[in-house]
Amino acid sequence: MGDMERDHGIKLKYDTTLRSQNAAYDFIYGDHKKSWELLPACFHMSMKENPGTSAYIETDKDDVFEYAFISFNASAGFLSYCRPVIVIDGTHLKGKYKGILFVATTKDGNEQIFPLAFGIGDKECYSAWMWFLQKLRSTFGCPENLVIVSDRHPSIKSAMEVVYPEAVHAICSYHLR
Repeated sequence: MGDMERDHGIKLKYDTTLRSQNAAYDFIYGDHKKSWELLPACFHMSMKENPGTSAYIETDKDDVFEYAFISFNASAGFLSYCRPVIVIDGTHLKGKYKGILFVATTKDGNEQIFPLAFGIGDKECYSAWMWFLQKLRSTFGCPENLVIVSDRHPSIKSAMEVVYPEAVHAICSYHLR
């Protein structure tokens, strides 16, 4: 605002400047609400163009988004070239719409991180981890000698005991400090 006044002699109101900035942001990056509305179509096209992809969206009784899960077909045969070790974690989404991004990864034979699945939930809680782990299990099963590594979040431990009782649940050494 100060630059416009100094360089061009034009005084701008704060709310006018903010609206213009938001409109430019939406033009460049897209509208958040429309992006969320496109998620079902994006999942549908992913499954159509990449057969074997697993994608799920769950809403509540009022059709409000609760959870999403996607695992691309390229991840399906990970046991052919990876050890039966899955690392799960969640991170907070900090955009306009809050929530948790869930991830499941492994390491390939070249010690590179290999993504298995992604999920989105409203918060990091028992029901969200239950839903994500159930979708993970329905996609990959529970191979023999499976180890799942996570942080020490109590809801992960509780959900693991229900969904993967036969798997070994290990704690990431980074989170042991």
